[in-house]
Amino acid sequence: MADRFKACSVEGCNGNAHWTAGGKKTWCHTHYMRWRRNGDTSVTKKTPNGVAYQWLLRAIEFDTEACIEWPFSGPPAGYGIFVKDGVSHYAHRFVCEQTHGEPPSHTRHEAAHWCGNARCVNKRHIRWATPAENQADRLVHGTDCRGEKSPTSKLTASQVQEIRALKGRRTAREIAEQFNIDPAHVSLLQRRKSWAHLD
Repeated sequence: MADRFKACSVEGCNGNAHWTAGGKKTWCHTHYMRWRRNGDTSVTKKTPNGVAYQWLLRAIEFDTEACIEWPFSGPPAGYGIFVKDGVSHYAHRFVCEQTHGEPPSHTRHEAAHWCGNARCVNKRHIRWATPAENQADRLVHGTDCRGEKSPTSKLTASQVQEIRALKGRRTAREIAEQFNIDPAHVSLLQRRKSWAHLD
């Protein structure tokens, strides 16, 4: 993430830079999202009203074992989003509702992908699952956001193991200074309350 006081590197933009790509380009949120969605900061693709919804209805009818990927732009998480009657809907959840009916419970069930592909809207690949079941799928697919995969992680797996190995040999404050983290975080790591998945 770039220094928030730097200017966006897109010519003519006065926005504050919040995002960086490869350490070279710094962009404001708007230009970063354009690059993320379209591969170009100057492209602003807009899907005409109703096109995404009509495409999704046809996709639901299509019968295949392969993933059917959402072809329109969407949020960074990769899920497809379309607007119907002025309301935004997740494409994969809509497919799940059309294929399997209402969720068993609205608070305890999510539309989950068997395939692990967030952009997929193949009705064969989507089912209702509890958050725990959905998380278990992410572990199998390798799409979970634990440890180094987390965008907010400051540590690597080897650093966490080193911090745990230093327990009793150095103080939490000394370890925290070495790894540029908070002493409370050191304690959580050594008690396996943080990065609990790592042996």
